[in-house]
Amino acid sequence: MCFEPTKDEIARSKARRTAEREQRERRRDPSAYPEPRGNQAPDEHEVERSREKLEAVLGH
Repeated sequence: MCFEPTKDEIARSKARRTAEREQRERRRDPSAYPEPRGNQAPDEHEVERSREKLEAVLGH
């Protein structure tokens, strides 16, 4: 008889693998995952980088 995981188990497993992958990437490149700031406003450079990324994705 074959064991079939439930949808909930599959979702938890995917979430765990994603978190583990992000943790490894964060250790490798901490700047790729900035720490959450709460309500602090973003700095000028961060706004410009975000705008450039968005324009690159949208193709403008």
